[in-house]
Amino acid sequence: HLPGNDYTVPAGKNLYITNHSGFSNGENLKIDGLEMNVNNKKWNKFIIVGSGSIVSTPSNTSSSWSNFNGYLVDANVTPITWHLPGNDYTVPAGKHLYITAHSGFNNGENLKIDGLEMNVNNKEWTNVVIAGSGSIVSTPSNTSSSWSNFNGYLVDENYFAGCGGTGGGSSSVTIDYDSLASLISSDTTFITNVGGGIGGGGCDILFPEGLDGEAISFKVNSSNKYTVPAGKRLYVTNNYGTGTYFNIVGVGNISYETNHEESHSLAMPIILNSGEQLQSSNNNWVKVNGILVDENPSVQAISVQVNSSNKYTVPVGKRLYVTNNYGTGTYFNIVGVGNISYETNHERSHSLAMPIILNSGEQLESGNNNWVTVNGYLVDEDYFAGCGGVGGGSSSVTIDYDSLASIISADSTFITNIGGGIGGGGCDILFPDGLIGESFTLEISGASNYNVPSGKRLYIFRVYGSSVTVDGLYTDNPNRLPLILNENQQLALYNSSGTIAVYGFLADKSNDVEAITMQLNGFSTYSPPPGKRLFIFRTSQTMPVVDGFAVSPPLTIPIILDSQNSISGGGSTIVFNGYLVDINYFDSCGGGGSSSSTSTTNNQINNYNNILNQSITSGSFNYIFSNYPNSVTYTVPSGKIMKITSTQSANYGPTNPVLINGNQWTSNAAIPELLSEGTQLEIQFNSSGDYMNLQYILFDN
Repeated sequence: HLPGNDYTVPAGKNLYITNHSGFSNGENLKIDGLEMNVNNKKWNKFIIVGSGSIVSTPSNTSSSWSNFNGYLVDANVTPITWHLPGNDYTVPAGKHLYITAHSGFNNGENLKIDGLEMNVNNKEWTNVVIAGSGSIVSTPSNTSSSWSNFNGYLVDENYFAGCGGTGGGSSSVTIDYDSLASLISSDTTFITNVGGGIGGGGCDILFPEGLDGEAISFKVNSSNKYTVPAGKRLYVTNNYGTGTYFNIVGVGNISYETNHEESHSLAMPIILNSGEQLQSSNNNWVKVNGILVDENPSVQAISVQVNSSNKYTVPVGKRLYVTNNYGTGTYFNIVGVGNISYETNHERSHSLAMPIILNSGEQLESGNNNWVTVNGYLVDEDYFAGCGGVGGGSSSVTIDYDSLASIISADSTFITNIGGGIGGGGCDILFPDGLIGESFTLEISGASNYNVPSGKRLYIFRVYGSSVTVDGLYTDNPNRLPLILNENQQLALYNSSGTIAVYGFLADKSNDVEAITMQLNGFSTYSPPPGKRLFIFRTSQTMPVVDGFAVSPPLTIPIILDSQNSISGGGSTIVFNGYLVDINYFDSCGGGGSSSSTSTTNNQINNYNNILNQSITSGSFNYIFSNYPNSVTYTVPSGKIMKITSTQSANYGPTNPVLINGNQWTSNAAIPELLSEGTQLEIQFNSSGDYMNLQYILFDN
């Protein structure tokens, strides 16, 4: 909670800020004095803050409140927060820079990579901008009044090596490779269960060939085309141009005026094969940023056009992942099911936030004779097998396990490169069950409903039509994050009226994941069980309140809570949807989890629960009674922790502010459950009849 309470990132940690809300001056967020968020900007990625850096706000009054949400991890990458203009940033040799957020004023709203504009008017990004070794990040502005700041992180060029084909990441676990070799060669259960599971596809549905590649920035027009080099695949993550279409040569337009102030950003990459070309539709330039990776023969990028007379059929044995489409005056349609999108990638429309996934034999078309350009990729139906809970993918390769054991025990390069990279959970925060399953389409009308089959988990990407309920609870339709249902949960229409078309993915259920849909009323709160982490994808009916603070609903990054955190509706009814996993479920993803950090987290949870669950004996309660017109102030004694066990209150006016150490906590009499020694609690009243009564216990700290 800001202001007057700046947050300093602890030594050895990196802070990922995933959500921020504020009022008045509190809408602006600063990292080491540099503004990184303006007017409650909705991020599609995150802001990363390094050890020792300070998070603050320009506000200095409690009325201009400012709250952020995120998570701390052991530092494993180098965060960058940089101030432009007149201070161009050059990516160091051997490094890649991933820019996740940018703020600016006047001309500083425009960001350039090697002289090419990649961001205009503080545009919300749905993908990172990647700058390669030696590239220069700058802005057209040359005056300090037109400031420009960006945030992101630096990693080695090969940091993501191994992410396409093995999934997961490295970890700090020490492995005895001789023992591993012996186990592999003799463990028939391993051989039976894993089968061909070494090699194959990656575990990132957006980057199926992984992220080990070369950042690239260039510009095109109708006379200056770009050709994907031989043996490479291009993933376009951002593009910008005015008054012109972005065009796949020989296919058609795929977007228009992306990254403009009031238009869309690409939420998923445009993917092109070796030899394919990009251009603009006239002499106006389109600037392009993305990544080139080595082609994996198991992946085939696909770019086609469809209309009502020219359908596209997914080949036998393949699965199609559509990442982008563009058409005017027509719906994009799954044949035999119905419309799935309308005019995506237009100037003032949206992009697909999640892929449209079709099985072998399914067809795509437009709603009339107008063309829709489709881009995505084809893979074998089992390409993502093995991505739920272990990372990695399956392959049809036959493996000689004795030879493999011998190679592992003797190959020092393997041991050096792989390190502790065996083990860990799944590596896709949006699909914790992994990607083993099938695409899902359904139409529901009136009072009919759908029950998720046993052994399955349903991820809903799109609902076209009315709103839906999950086990009778009203939920907002999914936008950029999926709606998740457990096996046997029921999906139905709200008020049992109308017709909806539902599109999603039916995954094999992992026993390590539990979807959760819950309704909270009034000031009731929910906290994850000890040892669990909650990822919230959807909140419905009211603004979520986390640990007593109002926060923005999740957009493309979930709200993440541990057992010491809580969510409520702040006095109103709220329904939230997401999933629970063990706190170490994603260890070994992205350069390595840390066993030491897991141990520290567990110790913190245990210490917390020793207080939270301490037995209550007769005579241990204390009470505070207060009412209008007098406010009440209480300071937690030295050496004590205050646990509030019950509250009773009435509020007949607009607000009953609660202040913590002189700063407004909430305006609606909501009080945190635990307060540390020296904390000053103040309750104010503004209307006749207002009162607040507290029951609490003091524990030794």
